[in-house]
Amino acid sequence: MRNAIARRVTGAVFFSACLLLFQNCGPAKVSTDAASVPSSGNQDLGSSDPGSNSPPSSPTPGSSTPTPTPVVATPTPDPVMTPTPAPTGPMVSLSRTAIDFGSVDFLSSSPTQTVTLTNTGDATLTISKAMIGSDFSFANNVANSCGSSLAPGASCAIGMRFSPPSPGDETAMARITTNAPDSPHLIQLSGKGRL
Repeated sequence: MRNAIARRVTGAVFFSACLLLFQNCGPAKVSTDAASVPSSGNQDLGSSDPGSNSPPSSPTPGSSTPTPTPVVATPTPDPVMTPTPAPTGPMVSLSRTAIDFGSVDFLSSSPTQTVTLTNTGDATLTISKAMIGSDFSFANNVANSCGSSLAPGASCAIGMRFSPPSPGDETAMARITTNAPDSPHLIQLSGKGRL
């Protein structure tokens, strides 16, 4: 009889202990489960692991939206100026337009001085006449040194001398006539006859 009562008391105590244990542990377990639920909502905050309690990862430096490259306006080039074509036809260029023979003994001749004549045009130059003043002379015939015509880019040498017949200053002008637009071409000559 006592044993039966003892077993009942023991059973009641065990049941009460289990009931008490269930009441204390059950809600905690439920709250633990409930706390795990919101973690699934963190996926929208950047978590790559569903159910993870880790905070959303911050953006890696340099992974932000790239800054657009500024557009640099290309300057418009200046219009190319077309050079005006040079006049066509023959053109004369003289290496010098004045010669001073200095002092020369009268009744003698000076050393030859040379002037180079060049056809700088794009057509044949025709030489029609060469004249020189008194006391001065061509050291070579212009017709022989230059010919009657000169091709474009060609040159010839015209030699001149001073032969004073008496003491004193002398001047003259050499004149070459061609078909160039600036003809005649003049060369100023000067010298002094001495005793």
